[in-house]
Amino acid sequence: MKAGDTGVVFSKELSQKFVRMGELKKERQAIYNVQDTGDNSKSELIAIVEQMKIKIDKQYYKEEMIPKAIKEA
Repeated sequence: MKAGDTGVVFSKELSQKFVRMGELKKERQAIYNVQDTGDNSKSELIAIVEQMKIKIDKQYYKEEMIPKAIKEA
């Protein structure tokens, strides 16, 4: 035995499974990255909606003005 050798014999099939496991981990990380991006986009859209609500509330404070505000938005 060589120094650092554990004496464990790896089969070709086991090696392939470890390679596949590495590929799946990379795919999983890519999915997590896309989800994080989606969360950021969602928060940005929510902020825009809140700004629009504030703007509408300031300019159109009567019930009769709401349809006009929606058309302009």
